[in-house]
Amino acid sequence: MMKKNIIQDIDKKYTIELSPLHKVFLFCVSFSIVLLSCSEESNKPLGDSGGLVGPVENVEVNSTPGGAIITYDLPKEENLLYVEAELITPEGKYLNYKASSFSDTIKIEGLANTKEQKVKLMTVNKAGRKGESVDVSFTPLEPPYISALSKVKLLEDFGGLRLIFKNETKSSFAYMLYVKNEYDEFVEYGGYYTEEEEGTYTYRGLKNEKTNFALYIRDKYDNISDTLYTELTPLYEEQVETDTFRPYRLQNDAKEYKDQWNISMEYLWDGYYSQDYNNPYLDSTPGAYLNYSIDCGNTIEPQWITFDMGKLVKVSRFRVHHYWRFIMSGCRKWEMWGRPDEPPYDGSIDGWVKLCDMELVKPSGLPGEQTGPGDVEAWEAGTSENADPDAPAIRYVRIRAIEDWNGFANFTASEVIVFGQVVN
Repeated sequence: MMKKNIIQDIDKKYTIELSPLHKVFLFCVSFSIVLLSCSEESNKPLGDSGGLVGPVENVEVNSTPGGAIITYDLPKEENLLYVEAELITPEGKYLNYKASSFSDTIKIEGLANTKEQKVKLMTVNKAGRKGESVDVSFTPLEPPYISALSKVKLLEDFGGLRLIFKNETKSSFAYMLYVKNEYDEFVEYGGYYTEEEEGTYTYRGLKNEKTNFALYIRDKYDNISDTLYTELTPLYEEQVETDTFRPYRLQNDAKEYKDQWNISMEYLWDGYYSQDYNNPYLDSTPGAYLNYSIDCGNTIEPQWITFDMGKLVKVSRFRVHHYWRFIMSGCRKWEMWGRPDEPPYDGSIDGWVKLCDMELVKPSGLPGEQTGPGDVEAWEAGTSENADPDAPAIRYVRIRAIEDWNGFANFTASEVIVFGQVVN
């Protein structure tokens, strides 16, 4: 009994009743210890728990034009972040390529020549630490910018120089043209930028005189090809006078909007058209008419319009200025055709030669009259297209309307301008 009482006294002696203030204090101390512990844990480098990642294995290298495709087996470690390829070209240029942990392939590109290249492949963990490297080497195939130069042709063209090119790898190129000036120095004239597989382009605004030209290709990696030199004489080009132009209606030509707005085909070459996107439908000039339209009856069947230039012309290009701003019956896609002799009245296509396809492209792709980058400039400049250089000189012109901005075969325009040489 005595023992029990002693124990009870001891229990009472060491029992402490905490005040509310003490309880808050102890809670804060405990919470700080937890935060400190978490902070220490979070400050540990990511991936340290897994250590360095092992190297890639079973590496295969396939040479490509200006590079290579490297494939491999990924290591098993889960803390792999990416695989990195490093190389220093024989010219001393450092290049670096990366592939994520979800890919087993690295693509090397942009190399300047066919010299042997040595590459280090390294795995990188989630802490950014590089593992053991694997060394491989390869010899690139001929880079695209070098092979493309061998396929370039430069020809005399109306008012300029015509570039004919092939770009089989569809690489991004700048075809840079230089002209020798009166001080016997080559100065930059202009560049043509493209990724097209093949095509033509004309550097315009050059004088009708014998001139020395130089051209090289630059790719997106700033590799520059050898230089192609040539001496050529750009052909004389003029804007064809329209004093002899007249409508020439054939049996299957489109119906015109004559009754409602007094529209006449002569408005297509009267010299009046808007180059102000914000004021497309008005002109302060007395007697100015800005619009010629056809009525296709909301059909998608292509419609024809015919006119006579009254003289034989070796056409170099057409430029069409617009009325509607990317809406309604404004011309969107159409073709230009021609022939030298008087056409049959029935409007059959026999004897006609297609000179070019034309399209008003809206750079932004926005609907209706909403505008984005390049839209205003494209509309104000009009639509220009070179004529087929192999086509004969022509007198009669036919426009084949294919599609307007409503999806029908209407055609509405303000002006059609013809460039080339009048044949005496």
